[in-house]
Amino acid sequence: MRILFIIDTLKTGGKERRFIELFKGLSKNESLEIHLVMLSTIIDYKDVFDLPIKIHFFERRRKKDLSIFSRLYKLCKQIKPSIIQSCESMCSVYSLPVAKLLGIKFVNAMIYNAPFRLKVTNWIRSKLTFPMSDLIIANSEMGLKSYNAPKAKSVFIHNGYDLNRLNYSISTNEIQDELNLHGKKIVAMVGAFEIRKDYHTFLDAAIHISNTRKDIAFVAIGDGILLSKFQAMIPDSLKENIQLIGRKSNIERYLSAIDLGVLTTNHRIHGEGIPNAVLEFMAFGKPVIATNGGGTPELVKDGITGILIEPYDIQGLIKSILTILDDNHLAKRMGSEGKKIVIENFNLDKMVRSYEIEYNKLLQN
Repeated sequence: MRILFIIDTLKTGGKERRFIELFKGLSKNESLEIHLVMLSTIIDYKDVFDLPIKIHFFERRRKKDLSIFSRLYKLCKQIKPSIIQSCESMCSVYSLPVAKLLGIKFVNAMIYNAPFRLKVTNWIRSKLTFPMSDLIIANSEMGLKSYNAPKAKSVFIHNGYDLNRLNYSISTNEIQDELNLHGKKIVAMVGAFEIRKDYHTFLDAAIHISNTRKDIAFVAIGDGILLSKFQAMIPDSLKENIQLIGRKSNIERYLSAIDLGVLTTNHRIHGEGIPNAVLEFMAFGKPVIATNGGGTPELVKDGITGILIEPYDIQGLIKSILTILDDNHLAKRMGSEGKKIVIENFNLDKMVRSYEIEYNKLLQN
């Protein structure tokens, strides 16, 4: 079986991490040959170069580059893939006509979120591509509902975490030394400083708690166009206790050392699919607090693996942080339950097997 994937970039992000893990798992199957078409040269996940897959760079000359159709057509005529899988909405627009012209099965995997209201561009692209797609895959059940995907040919396959990443560990003291947070409990949020993440709520809660509690510190990991704006929110007197440390490629160093993971989402703009940041917190046995909505409740079990709060609920976030950090038994129990769920239901092997089953069913039909 030869599969051609098409994606825009491999920049740091949950969607991109999901496909890196999929490539990693599928590449272990010797009966598969994997090709990857990229519409840019942006690759933050350098481990993709260590995988036995063939990468083709079709860098777009403009946002909507019609030459992609012909270049993709020529490549498919040459390598004759059994399946084309698109990883994003515009990639679906580019690749679906090629699949239909050449009689290649088309897997539409453009659904990676679960918004309350679809953007106009995604609504149009879903209406254009869903009817002629052979299979539609989302990473959450709520994602399929949000996009109103046709049930007869749609499935959801949850993200899978590579449990080998848990082998990386570092002493808490080393991270505390690096950040000058000696002896403090660390609350972390991992996510891009972009409009879809609700850093306002996270930082408002962090400032409130830091004004009264000196034993709790806050760290945000990620970069983006709004990073400098949020850095300016932090009072000078609290900048040692609330640190926005930018993007870190070795994220495991920090995940193993924190005490609590948080992900607050801008519900008006974005609905999470299966948020990778939360998946990573749970894999490392950390209790989590996350915004209720989208596919997040498919991963976070409220009161069991963490706490779900309503969008923009600053007081709810403050209360939840203190509830967990002031009860060591509760924190340990939530972290343990979360790790168990990831190992049993959100592991990489399970995700890869699910994709392979769907591919085989598609070709048999």
